[in-house]
Amino acid sequence: MITGIRLGLWNAMRLLRVVLGLLAVTAGIVYRDSLIATLGAVTFLQGLFNISCCGVVGCAVVPQPQRKTSGATQLETKVSNR
Repeated sequence: MITGIRLGLWNAMRLLRVVLGLLAVTAGIVYRDSLIATLGAVTFLQGLFNISCCGVVGCAVVPQPQRKTSGATQLETKVSNR
């Protein structure tokens, strides 16, 4: 059951998508342009449900764990191998 929208999870881009989507839907209705209204509705729904092209998490790259070195830097290791 939906208990309400938690505004703590909203960021600036999400609010921007909602506002621009509503503006585009309004402009599409006023000017009787179905393409603008449809694109505005899609943008509004993306902001409302927090989905985008990459999903809720976004296109984040998983960081690789750092390798532990034995005190020598990679540059020192390369120089000593010559």
